[in-house]
Amino acid sequence: MSFPLENPDVANDGTIVGEVHRSSEKRFIVMAEVNEDPIRITTPLDFCSSPSISSHGRYIAFSSTDSLLEGDWNSGSDIYVYDREWDVLRLVPPMQQGNFSSPSVSDIGQVVYGGYVHTEMPSEGGLSWVHHLFLYDLESNDGSILTSGANDHSRSAFFREKGTIVLFTSQAGNLIEMEEGPSGNGLSAPIPEYTHWHLYQKDLTTGEVRLLALHVMEEN
Repeated sequence: MSFPLENPDVANDGTIVGEVHRSSEKRFIVMAEVNEDPIRITTPLDFCSSPSISSHGRYIAFSSTDSLLEGDWNSGSDIYVYDREWDVLRLVPPMQQGNFSSPSVSDIGQVVYGGYVHTEMPSEGGLSWVHHLFLYDLESNDGSILTSGANDHSRSAFFREKGTIVLFTSQAGNLIEMEEGPSGNGLSAPIPEYTHWHLYQKDLTTGEVRLLALHVMEEN
């Protein structure tokens, strides 16, 4: 490529997506197949970021501050998905006003992404804005809050097992009551809250949430 890509992602067939900065206020999404020139998914006049491509390469998800389609009533950033098979751009309908970002898209057309929700937070002594994870199914057009009920922030989600498992990090202390750690030893106390991020997985077929690792990073 003749220009640098930021935040790149790659499919199994080698197709690459990334964002290109046109200015401090504008950036656009491009795609490049193996040994081919890059193709613009959005225009240089838009502000789009955080591209993700499904492992088989059909879907490209990204966030956009600009409204790219009619019906985008949200004043903040939204999630869009480009379907390469049908050459169609789709809006992931926002569940509320806000800024939504950092999408990950699976082979079966499920999108997980982040956004803030007004939530009861014990650490704040009342209601506060909590970063939750959202899930949207492109086939059924159903959306939900993946981390509904979590009492602290959750981020950094991506898919495993072709879209049936979501891995994510969270500071929440109430995602599970008691769980076995990676070593197989039962935890002797509730999950530490608020000061560390922990790695979880959620099985979308059963709804089961499991703790995979404690203290994967500390809060700054």
